[in-house]
Amino acid sequence: LKSWFALDLISAFPLDYIILIAKSFEEHSDTSSFSASKLVRVIMFARIFSLARLLRVSKLWRFFTEWEQVSNANMEAVRLILRIMGLFLMILLLCHWNGCIQFLVPVLQEFPEHSWVVRENLTNATLGEQYSVAVFRALSHMIGISYGSAEPPSDETELWIVMTSMVSGALMYTMMVASISAMMTNGDAPAKAFRSKMSQLEDYMTYRKLPRELRTRICNYFQARHQGKWFDEEDIFKLVSRPLREEILNVRCANVLNSVPMFRNRDANFSNAVLLKLRREVFQEGDLITHPNAPEDRMFFVERGRVLVTTATVQAELCDGDYFGELCLLNKGHCTAMVQATSLVRLYSLSAGSFEEVLQGFPEIREELYQTAHERLRV
Repeated sequence: LKSWFALDLISAFPLDYIILIAKSFEEHSDTSSFSASKLVRVIMFARIFSLARLLRVSKLWRFFTEWEQVSNANMEAVRLILRIMGLFLMILLLCHWNGCIQFLVPVLQEFPEHSWVVRENLTNATLGEQYSVAVFRALSHMIGISYGSAEPPSDETELWIVMTSMVSGALMYTMMVASISAMMTNGDAPAKAFRSKMSQLEDYMTYRKLPRELRTRICNYFQARHQGKWFDEEDIFKLVSRPLREEILNVRCANVLNSVPMFRNRDANFSNAVLLKLRREVFQEGDLITHPNAPEDRMFFVERGRVLVTTATVQAELCDGDYFGELCLLNKGHCTAMVQATSLVRLYSLSAGSFEEVLQGFPEIREELYQTAHERLRV
């Protein structure tokens, strides 16, 4: 007996059947029907309590909000459609309520001759016709084009109903304008931020008078690096806890890390600590990732794309899931190979300094890895 039970009980009370019984008693009564007629009016007015169920409209709004949140964040068009649907349904619901109230008041007054229902000859009309005209009348008030009929309000009650409808129409306009403005402002914010950054980059290149070919490469890199969306992952990671950061990185990079034998089947805490140190990098076709005699201080994991590794004796192509530069993590020195991107390639890099910080907390793994590295160097 919690939550909405009391309101549901009040609004679901069968007042219509009670009204029919009271009317039948009034018709078959041999005595004065004044008391019976008064009883009918009181019961008809009690139908106003059925409007208590309107308080549950908050659940409808919450439903659309949750539905919007469940939709995939990348499906921005779907989210926009859901917001527009929710806005229009709320407007239609407001028109429905207004039309029902427009007709309810004459019903409670038993259709006086000066009421709009009598003037429109709707007293004995079908329910569909009565509802349609009532909603049209309410909508005419709300959008401010007329009184909903050829004549102005005939009495004080009808005048207040018309004024209430006009005020609700003004509120409807306010809600619609505010919602549309919010959609335009907040819709696909990462894409807007990307376009803003891209505009700043283009202004900078124009100001510095960079060559056209270089401008094209910079724009292509920026597009490939961010893919039309601007997210500052470091700031985003600051908003969530460390366990959540680890889960995010496990979803994104765990397969890449497990492809390396020295990281495979390790303690989960060690793997998570390494994942937190990974940095995402993007190279365009033809870019040199490493070259001979350059300081070797990073290991690379190929997420997507192809690279060509060339040494004095060997030439090999690496692709998705491969890695290179693992010995630099334990034995700092200079590169002996040239690694060049043969396509657009997305990598994760792990610097030797960051890896050393991780090993400080895992001395057993540190000793094992160094021993393995020394054995490989002897071979």
